[in-house]
Amino acid sequence: MPSTVVWILIGGWFVFVIILFSIIIDIKRYPWKYGAKEK
Repeated sequence: MPSTVVWILIGGWFVFVIILFSIIIDIKRYPWKYGAKEK
């Protein structure tokens, strides 16, 4: 079993999830940066 490939996939998925969460938190904090006007 190619464990190196598995670790690369897990690491890539982990990084993707972290980036996704940081973007979501950033949008919730600063919606005006992403073109959302104030209500």
